[in-house]
Amino acid sequence: MRDPLALASPLPLAPALRARAAGAESRGPSFGLTLPREWPLDETGYVTQGQVGGGSREEAHPGIDIAVSVGAIVRASGGATVHQVGEDPEYGFFVLLDHPEEYQTMYGHLSRIIVTAGATVAPSEVIGLSGNSGRSTAPHLHFEIRQRGTSLDPRTMVREGE
Repeated sequence: MRDPLALASPLPLAPALRARAAGAESRGPSFGLTLPREWPLDETGYVTQGQVGGGSREEAHPGIDIAVSVGAIVRASGGATVHQVGEDPEYGFFVLLDHPEEYQTMYGHLSRIIVTAGATVAPSEVIGLSGNSGRSTAPHLHFEIRQRGTSLDPRTMVREGE
């Protein structure tokens, strides 16, 4: 089994954090690329900001914000190819995944990215750790589901905390 933190930055991680992620790479078997259906966190957290559409970029909120502590394990919502990883002024450290049927999932405000662009991830595979990077006022995960570039409310496809 691959160490889910092996691709993280070279800074050493606390033993407790490494133990938390090690051996917990996937909650289920891998079946290739799948639609996003899984809650992206081991913790339930709570949604502090829902999806808000329309208006300018400043008025719109294309996903949900889930309050969790810094370092919470973030998992792929479905089997996917890693489209992009990086840092953005809005999203901070982020991971963007490509799923079948032109679906994408976005995971923002991470403290650590564990995957690399071009990699294939299994449903529920660890892709990062939650944080407070980018335009963020408190630790949380920003989670989006898009289809053909249009943002969808993730709660229509993924049940909270499951």
